[in-house]
Amino acid sequence: MGSAMLRAKVSRFFADESGATAIEYALIASIISICMAAALTQISGSLKSTFNNVSTQLDANGQ
Repeated sequence: MGSAMLRAKVSRFFADESGATAIEYALIASIISICMAAALTQISGSLKSTFNNVSTQLDANGQ
C-alpha cells in the first residue's frame, strides 16, 4: 500500500463525522435525563407532604 493511499484513507477517516451527531444527541439526552432526575428528587418531598395533607383531610372528614 502506497503512502499516498494510506494518507487518503487516514484523511477520510478523520473527515467522517457521521458518528459525531449520534454521540452529540446521546450526550444531550443524558444531560436532560440527569436534570430531570435531580428536579424530581427536589420536588418529591413537597409532593409527599401534599398527598399526606390530602389524606389527612379526607380521613378527618370521614371519607
